[in-house]
Amino acid sequence: MRLGAVSAMVLIPWAAHLADTHPSSVSARHWPLAWTGLDIAMAAGQGATAWLAIRRDRWLAVPAVSTATLLAADAWSGACTAAAGCPLALTLANMCVEREAPE
Repeated sequence: MRLGAVSAMVLIPWAAHLADTHPSSVSARHWPLAWTGLDIAMAAGQGATAWLAIRRDRWLAVPAVSTATLLAADAWSGACTAAAGCPLALTLANMCVEREAPE
């Protein structure tokens, strides 16, 4: 528990340092691979969640929480990398749609 608290306290100044020192734009060589891999991981997580839900398995929460985390990271990344104007508006609207449906 203490390690978690210390880690959280260290991450705040670290995030501030990253915000201050990172360039405002970058070019990634494997950009399509990164997004494709994330989408495949989300699809696998949603499939595992659905399969465990159908079976009413007690382990359902594991892929459900993991997949929800990936969906949130995908939405955040999409919003942060979208161009201004219509692409950003569509991305923000899509964030409302791309979520796990409540049981």
